[in-house]
Amino acid sequence: MFQVVIRKMLKNKWMILCLLLGLILTVALVSCIPVYTDGVLQRMLIKDMEAYHESSGVFPGKYFVGANFTYDDAADIQKKYEAIDKKVTKTLIPSVYLPVLTQTQHLSTIPLPIINSGEKNKQPTAQLEAFSDFQNHTKITHGKAFTSGMDGDTYEAVVSEEAFKTLNLILDRTYLISDTLIYKENDNPKLKVKVVGIFAPKDLNDPYWFINMDSLKNSVIINFDLLKNNFVKNGMNVINKAEWYYAFDYHIMRLDKNSLLTHTFNSHIEWINKNSRLLKIDLPIISISKQYSQRESQLKTTLLVLQVPVLLMLALYTFMISKLKIDYESNEIAVLKSRGASMKQVFRGYLIESCMLAFIALLLGPPLGLILCKVIGASNGFLEFVNRGSLPAYLNIKTYLYALGTVAFFMITMLVPSFLASRISIVIYKHEKSRINKKVFWKNSFWM
Repeated sequence: MFQVVIRKMLKNKWMILCLLLGLILTVALVSCIPVYTDGVLQRMLIKDMEAYHESSGVFPGKYFVGANFTYDDAADIQKKYEAIDKKVTKTLIPSVYLPVLTQTQHLSTIPLPIINSGEKNKQPTAQLEAFSDFQNHTKITHGKAFTSGMDGDTYEAVVSEEAFKTLNLILDRTYLISDTLIYKENDNPKLKVKVVGIFAPKDLNDPYWFINMDSLKNSVIINFDLLKNNFVKNGMNVINKAEWYYAFDYHIMRLDKNSLLTHTFNSHIEWINKNSRLLKIDLPIISISKQYSQRESQLKTTLLVLQVPVLLMLALYTFMISKLKIDYESNEIAVLKSRGASMKQVFRGYLIESCMLAFIALLLGPPLGLILCKVIGASNGFLEFVNRGSLPAYLNIKTYLYALGTVAFFMITMLVPSFLASRISIVIYKHEKSRINKKVFWKNSFWM
């Protein structure tokens, strides 16, 4: 049977080729619809993220978890810090599919008195702070950077330009800082901090800088590992807060995974809310996605109105081309019936032929639709191309469902007429054909 079908297709190779090309183009255009819709919606989502970044100055992919240890004793601080750090770094962040652009962990103490500041009227206070990966995102404008270790019993530190002025500091001078909030004359200060340099961010647009530089005007920055090991793990209860910050690349967000991402972040928020006295979280993506969902439904309705006429025209084309093929081969079907071919054999032959054409169209149509979608996305109008990135288009399950629906419709429009034609004998076919070729009464009434 398969060889018979191949010979019949080769006999009518030009008609089969035209039918195949038409079917491939139809599948490409239909499968282009979900690709284009998702691409437009995804571009709108990314544009919303970029607009939020421009208007608020906050990076949309920001993921911030903060812990407050103000009223905890030293043993509790260490225990809670280690538990939260393990949860965030080992469970929460790996559950997000987006790549991390940058990350940092921030530790800060309560404001501590600077004893030998030289101020006569008041005793200034400063917070010891530390950021992981700090030196890769800063430049030293005066002095030098701090080292990874201590200089004897002294911590090396850097400060911002504003902190240098606010705290009235002097480079290369060692300051005595109390390890308690309230310093008394008979106390023996344990902390020695030497200011060795003044720093500035390499790039203020770097998403690493999740905090405003103005918030560091009363801060002295030391090595992160030193602050974590000597203050958190050694049980000094001056640690005020710990913060984990990640910047996810929101440009990689995919529309088909948006619900998964929202569900993941909502589960993180639930965990944070269970510990709301201690923790807080900031996820701009959640609020942006809610606003986007309202606009998404409106845009889908608009696109659907534009797509319905295209779908109707493609359906009409598929029906017409299939009907034309069956009408052209009706005589051949009648001849096969007269030579002893059963109705099932005729129908099976057309089933094999339609399956072969559908398979080729299903294989080539969606990739061609993807190319068409990218070309359409790079234009402003008819033959009006612009210099911008192509539409974020990709093939997914929805695309192949549309393609399967198209080839299924083609097979139905081809097999139903072939089934009806296979029930007609050659005698009935010749009789009906002669009736069709006979002139109607109004043609016989006039000389034509």
